[in-house]
Amino acid sequence: GEFLRATLWRTARNAAARGAGRDVVAERGDLIRGGRGREGGGRGMSTTAEAEPPDAVDVENSNRTQAQGGATMNAMMQAWEEGGWGMQPLGAVLVLTVFVIVERALWFQRSAFDAEELFELLKERVRSRDLAGAITRCTLIRTPVVRVVLAGLLHLGKSSARLKMAVDLAVLKEAPQAERRVAWLATFAQVAALLGFLGTLTGLVAPSSHGCRYEGGPIIDPARKAEFMAGSISEALRCTQLGLLTALIASVAYAAFRAAVRARERELDAAAGWVIALAYTHRALSEEGTPYRSSSG
Repeated sequence: GEFLRATLWRTARNAAARGAGRDVVAERGDLIRGGRGREGGGRGMSTTAEAEPPDAVDVENSNRTQAQGGATMNAMMQAWEEGGWGMQPLGAVLVLTVFVIVERALWFQRSAFDAEELFELLKERVRSRDLAGAITRCTLIRTPVVRVVLAGLLHLGKSSARLKMAVDLAVLKEAPQAERRVAWLATFAQVAALLGFLGTLTGLVAPSSHGCRYEGGPIIDPARKAEFMAGSISEALRCTQLGLLTALIASVAYAAFRAAVRARERELDAAAGWVIALAYTHRALSEEGTPYRSSSG
């Protein structure tokens, strides 16, 4: 009986050990699966995090751009304050320069017109004896070159002297429109350079009259002397910088617009010559005796 009880006790103990082992294995399996689940969740989160960086990068770039813009504005305001009184007239000259540049650029853009195609069309109208249609076509286009052509078309059939006079008057009327305010840019360039030079001299002379001691002159606190000198030099350099910048912009714009004015004058002269040549065609057709069509028919 004792042997049987010992045998049963060992069997139960082994069974309990095996059961506990299975529980441990199951627990370890649960832990492994949980770890994998957490790892998968981490991967999903990392994937989401990887998907989020573009927005974060955009926000960061936007913040960086705003910070750079704010830093630039602060630097400009500081430079304006350091320049002293000379920055105000220089700023006014710069604003006027930009205004003239924009206004002239828009005018040349609006008045630009490729007249070659129009010349061919008007030549065909005149050869087909449709002078009224040619005049109507020109009235619909409001550019300097076409207005010169229209002035000539309105005097076709009249004497050569009257035709040439009408065309010359139209050229003289349209040419000054291209030159308007262009000469101002040359003046602005000179004024800006002189104002910058004046601001430079004022900044350099200020220490002698207020900051630096000279024989019989005022005395300044030595602790503030270096600061005063630095401010005066900064004022001189800022005025020089803005004056040269404004003069450079005005000079380049003046040269560019002068070239555009010369090109426009050549276009007007070419249009005048083309109209005079068209008058000979009109005269030859008139001598054939075939009447021109009226505007109604």
